Amino acid sequence: MKKIEIILNHYNFCIIVNKKSNKQTQYIKNMANIEENFIEDGEIILAPLKKGKKRKNKNIVAPEVVAPEVEFYLREYLEKMEIIIKDILEKPSKEILTYDILDTDVNITNKLIVLKEKQRQMKIGDIWQEVLGNYNGFINIKKRHETGLDILSTTRKIIIELKNRTNTDNASAKKTNWDKLANFKRNNPDYICIYANINDDTEEKTLGGYIKKKIHNGVEIEHCVGYAFLKFMMGDDTNIVIDFVKNTINKYNKYNL
Repeated sequence: MKKIEIILNHYNFCIIVNKKSNKQTQYIKNMANIEENFIEDGEIILAPLKKGKKRKNKNIVAPEVVAPEVEFYLREYLEKMEIIIKDILEKPSKEILTYDILDTDVNITNKLIVLKEKQRQMKIGDIWQEVLGNYNGFINIKKRHETGLDILSTTRKIIIELKNRTNTDNASAKKTNWDKLANFKRNNPDYICIYANINDDTEEKTLGGYIKKKIHNGVEIEHCVGYAFLKFMMGDDTNIVIDFVKNTINKYNKYNL
């Protein structure tokens, strides 16, 4: 049992533990200067400071907040993932096509197929971010994190920019994401900073995968791809989780995917 401190000193975030008491919840909100909508019962949350309350380069402690030892139960995790995956697949997708004066019925049909495939890939990306961001010791920090990165573990000291495929980012977007990782690494040198791709361009490359260390902007970044990355993240649970996600997507594939 210990206090939860700001670990990312150069960013305006604090890690808090919320207890189920409404009185304690409000106390945490007031003392830690955090936005109300980031409180969730019984969870450790990465929360931004309110506007006007930025405190750079300081260790901020949520007063009187004590962290319980958090146990990870694979069954509960998979049950949670089924609900999340179902919600992602049920989310409706717009079928608005860009107008072209030369459109024909055949062309419109082909454009719709392309649009649906893009939407499918986006949903698969969302699913992977939830699957990995909710796994043991990791947090899905989504778009609200100041770094613009995706997944964080303060216990394993890892931060990740996650992409579904090696060709998801074009050259410009890839450089931007590597720059973000390098910036984080300079400010937090004890963290492993990872640019990760779930899939490579072939089945063989994906099932093999690799983890390579590269120097970018003067700091070390790890490029992790395919099964090697998933094994690094989830260890002995890797195949169980992969099979579960496959089966869950298949179970709910009537929804927009």
